[in-house]
Amino acid sequence: MDLDDTKQYNEHARAVDGEAQLQTLVDNAPVVLSALDDDGVVLLSEGRGLDALGLEPGELVGDSVFDRYDDVPTVVRNARRALAGDSFTATEEVEGISFESIYRPVFGQRGTVEWVARVSVDVTDRRQYEETLAALHGSTLALVDAETKSEVAERIVDAATDVLDLTGVVLFLFDETTNCLEPVAVSPDVESFVGEPPTYRPGTSITWDVFAEGESRVYGDVRESEFVDNPDTRVRSGLYIPLGSHGVLVAISAERDAFGEETTDLVTLFATNAEVALDRVDYEEMLRTRDDELQTQNDQLTRLNELNGTIRELVQRLIRADTREEIERAVCERLTTVDRYGLAWVGDADVVREELVPRTWAGGDHSYLDSVDRSLTPEGGSTEPACVAASRRELVAVDNVAEGLRDDPWRKEALSRDYQSVLAVPLVYEGFLYGVLTVYAARLNAFDETTSAVLSELGETIGYAINTVETRRGVLTDGTLELDIRLSETDDLLARVARSVPCRLGLEGIVPETDTAVLFVTVTDADVEEVRAAFEELVSVSAVRVVAEHDDEGLLEVVTSGETLPGTLTRHGAVPKSVTTTDDGLRALVHVAYDTDVRAFLAMLREKYPDVELVARRDRERSLDPGQGFAAELDRRLTDRQAEVLKTAYCGGFFESPRESTGEELGASLGITQPTFNHHLRAGQRKLFDQLYDGEGRRLDE
Repeated sequence: MDLDDTKQYNEHARAVDGEAQLQTLVDNAPVVLSALDDDGVVLLSEGRGLDALGLEPGELVGDSVFDRYDDVPTVVRNARRALAGDSFTATEEVEGISFESIYRPVFGQRGTVEWVARVSVDVTDRRQYEETLAALHGSTLALVDAETKSEVAERIVDAATDVLDLTGVVLFLFDETTNCLEPVAVSPDVESFVGEPPTYRPGTSITWDVFAEGESRVYGDVRESEFVDNPDTRVRSGLYIPLGSHGVLVAISAERDAFGEETTDLVTLFATNAEVALDRVDYEEMLRTRDDELQTQNDQLTRLNELNGTIRELVQRLIRADTREEIERAVCERLTTVDRYGLAWVGDADVVREELVPRTWAGGDHSYLDSVDRSLTPEGGSTEPACVAASRRELVAVDNVAEGLRDDPWRKEALSRDYQSVLAVPLVYEGFLYGVLTVYAARLNAFDETTSAVLSELGETIGYAINTVETRRGVLTDGTLELDIRLSETDDLLARVARSVPCRLGLEGIVPETDTAVLFVTVTDADVEEVRAAFEELVSVSAVRVVAEHDDEGLLEVVTSGETLPGTLTRHGAVPKSVTTTDDGLRALVHVAYDTDVRAFLAMLREKYPDVELVARRDRERSLDPGQGFAAELDRRLTDRQAEVLKTAYCGGFFESPRESTGEELGASLGITQPTFNHHLRAGQRKLFDQLYDGEGRRLDE
């Protein structure tokens, strides 16, 4: 074969191969090849695209395109345009099928169109896909306006049903409070198909597996999955798309293989947009929550600053107060100047009447106090917050008075006066209840944790201030009560030692410190060293020293950090004139202010010493000789440390001759050095002599 023959052969082979490829395209692609003569008569009609129109190849040959498609204006118009000599591409809709057609006119030698070639491709699926994408885009834009997760979920299900034409659509969202997937939005056909969608807990279900793994699943038959939760389900096809950490979008069908690849791609695309929408809602919710928290914190800080200013002013007034009544009145009046507090009152627990008796009040409608039960009976007293605080000796807060409105009568009375929340603070100092301060606010949740803590500290300050003025009153009053009390089977310090070493112990004096107390104890009818050793064995005793010893009598200095009867009496303004051990316990003669509520005083003691018994009560009139004023003025002039040092030196035998204690020993019992002890002693003595003599050494009372 020569070169020319080879060339001709190759050209022929290419032509045959091109015709084969063209025929393959015509037979397998949704294409229609057609040709029109110059009158619009069909010369050629081939291609698999004819199947969509229900036509056979060659069936249209010989028909006029103008007659055949006179009801399809676009086809007629495009044919005329091509026959007029235009080459173009146009989209045509024929019997519901979309074609993209290319028209190419073929010109003869005279320049006129002899015939027109037309290639049409069925683009129905592509157009539907594009339209679906456009619709999904609109649905995605609709998600932007949704403000809550439930609203986003509803719009997702609507779009999946209407735009994607899915069946059995359910959107599950993860609930962090229960760790479950909850069905939040459901298409209308789900209930009739499978009933109410379940809540999925961690475990075996397709929905939970998809959520946990974060991977989409498509099942032609869900029964083939190892995670199917109901093997007898009517569901066959299932499409499961995770939405990040938010949940899962599910579509189900009773038909097998209902969800094709294109549908899955579209749903996956839409799910991505849905996840973004849910992320946005989460972020906006976080911002709103943070803004609300910041606003709440700002409001709390504003109220706290206002309250702290009120407390600072109150503390100054409490320091200057001379009576309990002045303290209580200042507290109630100042608190009710704060806008949010409508009523404040202080009640005293009357053990005889068994009720909380109002002492002082200020603010709004105090007729409330006469309208409510204030009983404190042990069998079941009033549930009014002030009474509960008095009974329990603990702070009581009611954030919403309206809760349990029918259960507690006091709530109705409070609400009728627009009291929305309440805080009751017991006024306790060293275990003694001086009363209850109760505050009522005109708004809900007025007493948050910080406010309650501040008012609780105020309650402690009020208790201390009342104790201080009561103690001062006990010292300065002209008349006193002498209480003869007995304690049997008590475990108090003196009684315990007297039981371990048979002896008689008596209190010679007490010097209270901040964390400790120094007791001077007389010992009778026993070996002093043996008694000292018994004191040293007690954990609460940090030091014991023999101050003086004569035969079977002596004086001990005992430093203790534990609770003692003399210390309790002293802290509450009482003066222990004598405390001695008896065969079965202790006997104490105690002086208290003349107008002391003895029942309340004894009730306080019984908190620590349940077996306290009042044996006798006697009136003791103080003499009004110059010595009375002398002692009061000296007490006013001495500092606390100077008074402690003088009393310790006196009780410890420092002024005896020979001295029973040195300054070093007494200073050690007070936790100070000898030079410091001597300094305070000299300063106290100087003030004592200043009270006795003028600058020239004459007695001031001469």
